[in-house]
Amino acid sequence: MIIVGTSANVYPAAHLPQYASSRGAHLIDCNLVPTAFQSLDNYHFLEGPSGVNLPALVKRVKELKGIETVDDGIGTQVVYDQVTDD
Repeated sequence: MIIVGTSANVYPAAHLPQYASSRGAHLIDCNLVPTAFQSLDNYHFLEGPSGVNLPALVKRVKELKGIETVDDGIGTQVVYDQVTDD
C-alpha cells in the first residue's frame, strides 16, 4: 500500500494502512515526515515531496519488473513487458 501526504489522523481512512498491515501488506509512506503508521509491520518511509518520490518509485518498480513505457505520440503511454521466457 502506498500512503501519500497524510497526517494519518483522519478516520476512517487512517484505519486502512492498519488493516492492510495486519494482513501482511507492505506500507510505503511517501511523506515529508513519518506518520503514526511507522509502528506498523512492513512500514517503509520514503522522505520527501510526493511529486519527487512517486515518479522515482514508479520508475524503480518498472525497472524491477522489466516494464517499459513508450509515449505513443498522442498522450497515451503504452506499456511493454520486457520479461522473456529465457
